[in-house]
Amino acid sequence: MRRSGKTTRLIDEAVQHLFKHGYIRILMNNEIYREDFYRTFKPEQIEHFKKFIDPDSTPDNRAQIHFVEALSHRLAYEHGNAVERISKTEFKVK
Repeated sequence: MRRSGKTTRLIDEAVQHLFKHGYIRILMNNEIYREDFYRTFKPEQIEHFKKFIDPDSTPDNRAQIHFVEALSHRLAYEHGNAVERISKTEFKVK
């Protein structure tokens, strides 16, 4: 069965964002689906976070974790020492 490439396109967009802005933070399920999480952020920050949610993500699956790990592997493979993983969900350009 052929896959749609949604996660690959999302990873491409995340890599472009990272190199354009020097930093990216990806939300995980416990943040995405917690109603009060977004109250502490500005609307533009919320829009940024929403851009990097896997379209297959639901509260009870691992799609978002898979996305973050695939992003990490891609950055390590293609960009080696140019990118640093500073936490489980945050990356920055060195």
